[in-house]
Amino acid sequence: PLWSRGLGDVYKRQGQQMSFQKPVKIGDTLTVRLEILEKLPKFKVRIATNVYNQNDELVVAGEAEILAPRKQQTVELVSPPNFVAS
Repeated sequence: PLWSRGLGDVYKRQGQQMSFQKPVKIGDTLTVRLEILEKLPKFKVRIATNVYNQNDELVVAGEAEILAPRKQQTVELVSPPNFVAS
């Protein structure tokens, strides 16, 4: 399919780009930051999706076109589970 479902929105498959800038190592703390870049016709939005490590260094730079929800969404934030890679 041309579009795939995400959490509360739909991603355009050909509209998503990612560029890996630096390696990520076990033990790194990652932070994802989203920025609305442009509001497009028909409920579409272009967003920047960037990932930073604990030193605030950009490790992944991305951009995507999404089909935004038409109704207001409420999301309950919960603590993520502990994850250990070995």
